[in-house]
Amino acid sequence: MFLAHTSIAQAEELAAAVVGAMRLPSGWCSAFQPHFLSLIFRELLEVEINFEQIRGLSVAEAGVIFPDPLQRQELIELLVLTEMMVNPIPAELERSLEHWAEQLNVHDRSLVLARDVATQARAQAQSDFYRLF
Repeated sequence: MFLAHTSIAQAEELAAAVVGAMRLPSGWCSAFQPHFLSLIFRELLEVEINFEQIRGLSVAEAGVIFPDPLQRQELIELLVLTEMMVNPIPAELERSLEHWAEQLNVHDRSLVLARDVATQARAQAQSDFYRLF
């Protein structure tokens, strides 16, 4: 189950970590990202969070708050989902997610797999489009 190792009491800290990693200094890469995150937190953790206003955490702060490897894994999985909503993915966002995964010592294939799937899906969609015309 997604976010199974995150308690309701930790929801705001988790949200702040996501903001710290995914909301760039210029803002969200997609207007859908904060809406998606609000929905996830409301439905899975039963908390209302305004992702436009919450202050982000640094990766060092998140590392202290989430020492459990399973919680860190869930955080990175949530970051991957958030990144997948952007096309194309800005290099700054890619670097941020990779930095967070490295600093939190999360070595998971989901990041690479998600990017591969997104790239392949774009290529397939483009190919399908050209075949139609």
